[in-house]
Amino acid sequence: MTVNAVCKLFAACALSVVGASAHSAETAVNAQFTIKALSGYVVQNDVLVNPGVKPPVGKFNAKKAAHCIQATQDSDSFCDIYLDNNDQGVAYLYYDSNRSWRLKTHLDGAVTTLTGNVDPTGAFMMTGVHALSGAQIYAVGKAKLNKGSLTPKSLSGTLYFTSTDIEEFGVIKFRSAGEF
Repeated sequence: MTVNAVCKLFAACALSVVGASAHSAETAVNAQFTIKALSGYVVQNDVLVNPGVKPPVGKFNAKKAAHCIQATQDSDSFCDIYLDNNDQGVAYLYYDSNRSWRLKTHLDGAVTTLTGNVDPTGAFMMTGVHALSGAQIYAVGKAKLNKGSLTPKSLSGTLYFTSTDIEEFGVIKFRSAGEF
């Protein structure tokens, strides 16, 4: 191989590495969405049952989820203890970049930071620790992106959570309900 051919090979490799790292860089977006819970369930391991007996599972729909965030009469004590309540019954997502989001259930409330990745097609996986309950949170789903950018028009997905402190785990299906 000639010196010229080696230089071209190294230049091609350097360009591909630079291109790969530029493609994977964090991209600021700064979009804000209201998030609506659609349905889900909570496995209540904190309820004492005998070994081999299934613990209670609390299923909920969009209306019950909104009541939980609103802390209405038909919500349970979990809602008051582990959520900052609001009258709208929605959560607020700050989509700061393709690598970092912030989640709140009240505009002036506790912030849960989620970090992870949004790929160029909008598929995402984010994780964090819920600010009030200490639960591990994993959000997986799809962002509908504006053409040619990482700026989302809408989001939908599933939020998985588990907590050894409150001895519960569960799943919440969600979607964006507009910007705020």
